[in-house]
Amino acid sequence: MTAALPPRQGPLKDVKVLDLGVLIAGPLVGCYMGDLGADVVKVERPAGDPSRATGRHVDGVSLIWKYIGRNKRSVSVDFKTEEGRQLVLDLVAQADIVIENFRPGTLEKWGLGPDRLREVNERLVLVQISGFGQTGPYAHRSGFGTVAESMAGFTNLNGWPDGPPTLAPIALADTAAAMAATIAALAALHRRDVTGKGETIDVSLIEPLFSYFGPQFVDYCVFKEEPQRVGNRLEFASPRGAYLCKDGKWLALSGATQFTAANIFRAMGRSELMDDPRFRTNVERMKNADAVDDAIQEWASTLTRAEALDRLYETGAPVGPVYGMQDILDDTHFQSRQVFVDVPDPEMGSVMLPNVFARLRDAPAAIRFAGRPVNADRKDVLKEWLGREAEGQ
Repeated sequence: MTAALPPRQGPLKDVKVLDLGVLIAGPLVGCYMGDLGADVVKVERPAGDPSRATGRHVDGVSLIWKYIGRNKRSVSVDFKTEEGRQLVLDLVAQADIVIENFRPGTLEKWGLGPDRLREVNERLVLVQISGFGQTGPYAHRSGFGTVAESMAGFTNLNGWPDGPPTLAPIALADTAAAMAATIAALAALHRRDVTGKGETIDVSLIEPLFSYFGPQFVDYCVFKEEPQRVGNRLEFASPRGAYLCKDGKWLALSGATQFTAANIFRAMGRSELMDDPRFRTNVERMKNADAVDDAIQEWASTLTRAEALDRLYETGAPVGPVYGMQDILDDTHFQSRQVFVDVPDPEMGSVMLPNVFARLRDAPAAIRFAGRPVNADRKDVLKEWLGREAEGQ
């Protein structure tokens, strides 16, 4: 007999979400809503979501799936059959929010396009995430995060001046799109509760990234100067960078304002640098960023990281260590805030997952369980959502 799942809690505990998405961007929206308490049902093909076959595995179970399948109950459906498509429509009729991130036209091919979904549930909030959006010349192109990050300009800006454009080692575009889609879905849900009208939301992988580096676009539109790769620097702040200490460990700091720059120089015992015409203002420091970095690096190389951090902390300078994964887990601040939680899991015993990233005092969010086996919750979902026993497709 399957053990009962922990009870839902959080501000969305009365919201039903149907997650039709695959891999990362769409399913992440379901994750965030599940973290906030929503009843999220993950609809998978009979073989399971592709993320189950992605990344490293323990005893045949994908660790990526454990993360991206968290707080969701699993029901498998064969979209190619009439019976499977009808089950999806039955579930849609009960949902507040439906999430999908197939290539545009895929749902329509299955007879499950937005108009059809709206016929069975006029109050539905439909979230559609795709590589290039639902409209435009590129709408039907295949789009992955790598392509989005490159075409949005991030890859060209990332890296060192004498190096190649550098791709992000994380799912940056997918995560940005998921965050944007979640915000939009919650806004649409609020509007629906006021007006009674549902909404269809169109989010591309590319467009949310533009807001991440707005200043560079504004500058270009005025000065027509293509931004260049600057390594660890910012084009509008100095000092800013990562610096190597004598024990081989790194620290990172930023002094974008006069006050913070002065605190950094004071921690170094070099308050007089603020009187140097080259360093007196942020504009001048940017012109002489090499000299600023050289001064900080020379100072950092004489101290262990712990010694340098202590001096910087004393002045209130914004600084922190450059952490690896074990450093993160060992940090007492992160431990005290339970930034990571060890979640009991029937397949793996337990799995460590990042905790919810927003803390709500009166309606706390939570990671209740990790990704479930394929179709593990079919019986319960069909009974609770549709009032019938699980059978067939």
